[in-house]
Amino acid sequence: GNLQVATSRHGVRRALLGLLPRDPDYHRLKDALVLYAGIEQEGGWGFIHSGPPLRLGRVDPRVPLLRTRLRASGDLSKGDRGRSFDPPLERAVMVFQARHGLESTGVVGPATLDALNVPVGARVRQIQLNMARRRWLPQDLGKRYVVVNVPDFTLDVMEGERSVLHMRVVVGKRGSPTPLFSGKITYVELNPYWNIPRDIAKDEIAPLVRDDRTYLEQNQIKVLSGPQEDAAEVDPSDVDWGKIGEEGEPYLLREEPGPTNPLGKIKFMCPNEHDVYLHDTPAGHLFSVKERDFSHGCIRVERPMDLAVYLLRGTADGSRDRIQALIDSGERKAIRLPEPVPVHILYWTAWVDGSGLVQFRDDVYGHDRRLDEAIRSGTEAQFQINAPVKESQDSTR
Repeated sequence: GNLQVATSRHGVRRALLGLLPRDPDYHRLKDALVLYAGIEQEGGWGFIHSGPPLRLGRVDPRVPLLRTRLRASGDLSKGDRGRSFDPPLERAVMVFQARHGLESTGVVGPATLDALNVPVGARVRQIQLNMARRRWLPQDLGKRYVVVNVPDFTLDVMEGERSVLHMRVVVGKRGSPTPLFSGKITYVELNPYWNIPRDIAKDEIAPLVRDDRTYLEQNQIKVLSGPQEDAAEVDPSDVDWGKIGEEGEPYLLREEPGPTNPLGKIKFMCPNEHDVYLHDTPAGHLFSVKERDFSHGCIRVERPMDLAVYLLRGTADGSRDRIQALIDSGERKAIRLPEPVPVHILYWTAWVDGSGLVQFRDDVYGHDRRLDEAIRSGTEAQFQINAPVKESQDSTR
């Protein structure tokens, strides 16, 4: 192994280099670290005070400060030094906004100002933490794989280093975060039913049923005797709705396939200990929101049909027309993938994109903060990638 090689005369350096990730993204981040550490050594960038939004044509004493700030981070290369907000400055603001996951409006409002005023030292640390996280990645992610970056609210299907399919996703709320893990997508389910998690059954459904006994029928929800496939249907009037979802209560609530089913028309199964999967959603309007953390933990995908067609290509049921016909039938159907496709649910708040631009995102779940504390206190070896969460993040929505 590496240590045996290290005992040879010139082996030590080579062995240590061999322990570093071979991941090209890691090395691009390393270059970004050098760049940002250099900015820090030169005194960083100045603070821009709050005030009315800065936009094209505005004359404001803060405009020269904005120019200096955007030049420091490489977003602005030229433009005059005056107090007027000109088109080159507007374009630079839009580049900066895109790099920080903000709406590219070209207007400096409160959110953009907050991002501009993050000290360069904090960005240096953010890059270091993401490099540390990349060292935990498996060396081989797969020849083709699905990757979800939670803080960016996006999914990519990768073939080697190339993204062949890109879409937005909705991830778990801060109280029910999407867990980070690697797994394999093994089958696609059309017209899925939704097994309602116990906590949702107890906290959300049961009170509605107590108020209105027709709620279950209206929402196509059945009560089953248990979670097993052959469980019998139970008459809702035989159920104590004050105890539903509690420990020891056997009942399972299941919403049948249909237009209001929270899983939509397509579900992508990747068996894992967290009972989390990818799925369609009837709430398509949420994809237009910039910060998309709305779910109970599962991952809602923006273009489920495109993802299904990609994953099922080469199967008898894999064409777009065939998948649509099966959906239109209303019948639940599971289609096994020809071979399982790896899926990686990851957490990058800093990376370098294909154009060489350094991207930053907010630490939505506080994982960066926790990792920073663990490294500083010397407890990195005991660090848990997924923070213990009080609320259940049982399967979905």
